[in-house]
Amino acid sequence: MTTEESSKTWVRANDLTREYRVQTDGLSTGRFGLGLFRREMRTVTAIDNISFSIDRGEAVGLVGLNGAGKSTLLKLITGVLVPTSGEVAVGGLNPSQNRSQVVSDIGVVFGHRSQLWWDAPLVDSMNVLKLIYSVDEDEYRQRLEQLSEILELGELIRRAPRQLSLGQRVRGEIMASLLHSPKLLILDEPTVGLDIIAKARIRNLIRTLVEEEDVTVILASHEVTDIERVCDRTILIDHGQILYDGTIEQLIATAGVERSLVLDVASEAGGTEGDVSVEQVTVPLTGEDAASRLIEAASAGTVSDARVTGGDLEVILARVFDRAEE
Repeated sequence: MTTEESSKTWVRANDLTREYRVQTDGLSTGRFGLGLFRREMRTVTAIDNISFSIDRGEAVGLVGLNGAGKSTLLKLITGVLVPTSGEVAVGGLNPSQNRSQVVSDIGVVFGHRSQLWWDAPLVDSMNVLKLIYSVDEDEYRQRLEQLSEILELGELIRRAPRQLSLGQRVRGEIMASLLHSPKLLILDEPTVGLDIIAKARIRNLIRTLVEEEDVTVILASHEVTDIERVCDRTILIDHGQILYDGTIEQLIATAGVERSLVLDVASEAGGTEGDVSVEQVTVPLTGEDAASRLIEAASAGTVSDARVTGGDLEVILARVFDRAEE
């Protein structure tokens, strides 16, 4: 890889594999009780020879069913786990061999885990993280003020997490992960349990980080809307293998889902002057003559409303995973 390529590519995996040795279930094998004297082990492949790269400033959604290998992959990227074979690099460094250097460039938010002190004010947790990451005092104060404004926390940083709502605590977690200005932000189910408004606020914040601070984002979520609103690209993973890697638009096309544009076309009725009738016209968006059919439908009257159907990402993902199981 050239210097130019390595500076552009922030996360890279080549033939990455991670296996676990687990004890065989005696109930399923009909040999219950044997494990008391001799353990029978089997190998489980959590990540199976995958390769991909993520560029600096790119937002990538990691999607998969429970047990697909998402959490294992994130642990390999952060250096918590060591690959069985293959390699993974973050900023050109092996994360398991260069933990201190790589960790300084990574921020992590887990929806089910906290890095905040439950009974201490948020600002106390930030002060501790400042020492852990060796953040300069002036830079720390500037960053704390900037993040407080972006995250709309204000005086809430004087409160303990136990005194905050779930949405406010998640914003506190994001502040903690961004305090040292990481180049890579990893989010695992960041909007779990949040209400609609809180989810929208978190999604907008993540997009702002990508667009204004050039932060690279890996977002693992079961919330399809998180992926749609935040990510430029999606990686689908199933049984440790990559099913798809590309844009959402390409995924929709690949899935073979019929998409249509539904138009409400208003025109004058044949009865009393001034009467208007509204006809619903469906125009398939596939085929070479889609444009001409659209022009024809629109010329029949005034288009009062238009909406696309058949492009529901959740339905498309379900179809892709169903095919993988066949």
